[in-house]
Amino acid sequence: MTIGMGQSLRLSPRQELQVSVEQRLAQRIGLRMQLVEALHGERLEPRGVCPRCTYRLELNEILKGFRPDPQDPTTCCPRCSERFNAQLVAQMSAGRLELTFFCPMQTQEQLRRLTGKPPNEIRDDEPSVYRSALAHFGSLKAAFASIDVDYPHVDVGAWRDKVRHFLGKMPDTVIAECAGAKVADVRAYRKSLRIRASNAPKRRRVRARR
Repeated sequence: MTIGMGQSLRLSPRQELQVSVEQRLAQRIGLRMQLVEALHGERLEPRGVCPRCTYRLELNEILKGFRPDPQDPTTCCPRCSERFNAQLVAQMSAGRLELTFFCPMQTQEQLRRLTGKPPNEIRDDEPSVYRSALAHFGSLKAAFASIDVDYPHVDVGAWRDKVRHFLGKMPDTVIAECAGAKVADVRAYRKSLRIRASNAPKRRRVRARR
């Protein structure tokens, strides 16, 4: 970090790249949580309010503040450096839960001891782990796959109508991960509705010469 003319603060190219990566990750998590809400009927919202200076952290700041330590669930306030537990607020028709928000590494570490449990037991017994897995990976199946575990249980039943609004707006791979479905099935469903893939180039209209 360098100070330029007029004492303006400028990030180095490496720091700018890091900020960009964290922002893109936060955006992906935000989109994924919208799809999770459609699939599971729960709205997930990560929150981080510093107990020391009351600064409200953005999602990318919460993610940046996590340490690469599976045993330490705290994040760090970018203003005063206070470490504290961020929350993951789950809102559903039956009420509201305020849970500890784990980072991806901590979520993976917790899941290693839960490989034999079905989704409903993990949801009821380990609500913070369950919902952190949905926020970061989209589904338990995808979260277990990230630690090379073939999870045999299905998270979501009939997924087609629930994901229809997201087809073409998100990659087929992300939708498949969240729905616990095969990418080929999601792609075939999207094509049957004649919806263009999210990364497909737009066709240019060619004007006829007069």
